[in-house]
Amino acid sequence: MIDIIHRQTVYATTYPFTNADLQNLAWLFTYGKLDGWTDKIAQFYVLASSREYIPPLLPDRIEIPILRMSAALRVLPQEEEDKVKYVIVAQNRNMPMSHKLLVSYSRKAAGMDIFYELLNGNSVLFIGLVLKHVTVPVEAPHKFPAIQFTRVDSVKAALSVAETGDGKVGILC
Repeated sequence: MIDIIHRQTVYATTYPFTNADLQNLAWLFTYGKLDGWTDKIAQFYVLASSREYIPPLLPDRIEIPILRMSAALRVLPQEEEDKVKYVIVAQNRNMPMSHKLLVSYSRKAAGMDIFYELLNGNSVLFIGLVLKHVTVPVEAPHKFPAIQFTRVDSVKAALSVAETGDGKVGILC
């Protein structure tokens, strides 16, 4: 637990992201909004008669924001730092079904974006690195076909994934 200004408490933890975790968030990279709140499309099928009223499910408000830190925040050599950008996923405090995608072009800018979201009481669910020359589909909608995201352990591995040209994007997380 970390206390930040205005008596805001944040639960900070390291989190070893897996490919399954990455695939759960891949919808946001493709269909979300850049720096705007987006809800995941969810289908609810209920068997009830037309006379019964079923109130909509409203998720509870998140009182203590969570910061899931990943390997993307480790210090990189300057030549690798110049090749990457940071991809951050925030979760809305009042509507936990809403997510925001942020793209930062330096480690310092990513830290400021993360701090801003935590100050507002929002959780930071994901922090990853992608190569600067690789366009996340949200940055240029309708320009690229479906892209598959895969977890990598280093910037060199992300470069080798990009060089294969098979539509995969390596994300260090």
